Amino acid sequence: MTYSMDELITSYGLPFHDFQELLKRINGVVTGSAALAAYLKQEGVDPGFVPNDIDIFIQERGISSVCNMLVRFLRKYGFRKSDEFDEEICGVSRSYYSEMNSIVSVDSYTNEAGKEIQVISLRPMVPRIEDYICTQFDLSICATWWDSERFHTLNPSLTKRKLMYHIDKPLVLLVDIKVDVRIEKYLLRGFTMIDNTEVVSKKLKSGRGLR
Repeated sequence: MTYSMDELITSYGLPFHDFQELLKRINGVVTGSAALAAYLKQEGVDPGFVPNDIDIFIQERGISSVCNMLVRFLRKYGFRKSDEFDEEICGVSRSYYSEMNSIVSVDSYTNEAGKEIQVISLRPMVPRIEDYICTQFDLSICATWWDSERFHTLNPSLTKRKLMYHIDKPLVLLVDIKVDVRIEKYLLRGFTMIDNTEVVSKKLKSGRGLR
């Protein structure tokens, strides 16, 4: 079902079906807090927040610039690149993404209504955007995405219960201030942090992997 994503995309002044077709054509995904909020809404769960931007992950293909196709679409509907947001608003996001491997660029676009869309471009060598999200993101709930047709999330049963855990560092206390800020943000939104060693243990006992 796509009704909640339809509502979100339309609120940004974009025609949903045109956006959906473009995303399908370029194999892009909507991820981050916008996808999380829409997914929870679809599942009948109150997200506890309204996303303040949309993150779109794309992957360059070399000769044909996927980024240019997306940017032309955004400009058609009044979005312009917002250099003034680079440090002020996107500082945390840019710093967060800069620590991940294989990212070519992170650019922010806004319209006159102040709606913001971030375009994150990955190198062609990344096998699949979905696999990248599930291994490079820090929190399990944030590994949620919409692929133009369906929602996906790393751990559906826990995400729907608003439980989150560290994806890649189960035994290490993270002292990175950016991660701490992000965790606090989701705690205030009604999510609960759990020890992901428990998640790993349960998955191993059931004979299933983390995904």
